[in-house]
Amino acid sequence: MQQQQQQQQQRQQRDRPSRSPSPQGVLPRDAYHQQQRQQQQQGQRDQQRQPIPSRIPYPQDWQGRDEQQQQQQQKGGGDKAAETVYSALVRHALRTTGAEAVDALCKWAHVEHEAGAMSDTPTHTKNNNTKAAGAAAAVENSSSSSGGGGRVMDLVKAPPLSPAQRGVLLRALPSDAAAALAAALEAIGTACTIRDALDTLSHAAEVLGLRLKAVDKKSERAVLAQLRAELLGALSAEHDPAAALALVVPLLFMRATGKAVAVPGKTLAAVLARCSSGSSSSGRASASGLSPEALASVEAFHAQVVEHLVLMGGGGGGGTDAAARQARLAESLAQQLPAMKCLAGLEQDRE
Repeated sequence: MQQQQQQQQQRQQRDRPSRSPSPQGVLPRDAYHQQQRQQQQQGQRDQQRQPIPSRIPYPQDWQGRDEQQQQQQQKGGGDKAAETVYSALVRHALRTTGAEAVDALCKWAHVEHEAGAMSDTPTHTKNNNTKAAGAAAAVENSSSSSGGGGRVMDLVKAPPLSPAQRGVLLRALPSDAAAALAAALEAIGTACTIRDALDTLSHAAEVLGLRLKAVDKKSERAVLAQLRAELLGALSAEHDPAAALALVVPLLFMRATGKAVAVPGKTLAAVLARCSSGSSSSGRASASGLSPEALASVEAFHAQVVEHLVLMGGGGGGGTDAAARQARLAESLAQQLPAMKCLAGLEQDRE
């Protein structure tokens, strides 16, 4: 009897609908599968939110990264140094050649405009304006009676005007010419590039009735040849090592690049390094036509000149040792000076 009851219970369990267990109890099959899908989707979203672990770099990876950072830092430092040298060269060019150009325009404006204005001025005003007369005399003494280009060249080659003389001449000029020249004077002191200063200078020339022509290749070669001859002439008569070096470096740069540059003392080393670009340890000549040994001798000469100037300024601490060192450097520089002149091309021109 009991065996029959057990068999009947087993048949009932087999016929009963199956239910899947869940942590929350017995649920219908559809509800349980829906809950499973939701949990699976939530797990996938959680995995997407988790950051992917990065690979642990090996020592060679760190070394490569450090080398790359060093190269970037060196490149940035080189760019910054080149920018500093460029800014120094621009400032020096504007304060020297730029000032000479503005002075030439000021003198030209006086010659062209001041004579007619002074002829219409009452006699007592002319006699009282002694400062203007002095400035005018400085300009008249620098100009010649020859017309056209001869007078222009005399004005360009005349001694530079002092700030006081410039101010007097500007006050005597018409307002439009004075404003244009004042802007040109300001540009040579504040311009960041040569092009900016040239634009202002060209505008001042147009106001005065002049036009600055663009230099073509033929004219540029002629100007470079004339400038080279002037530098070599000055170098031939120079006996001071520091002054001679200031002439040698521009000559080497002109030979290396085919361009002229006005070099201040603090950029001599950078310009000299530019002249040595292209040389190699195999003895191949650089762009300046000099061997690495010759350029090394110029660099050594520059280092000795700097040391000699430091000792002359009392930077060596004084005493007998500094005086003896200064005397030895002076003698060594005097002995090397003829060789430096020869490297700059002086002997070749004499031949």
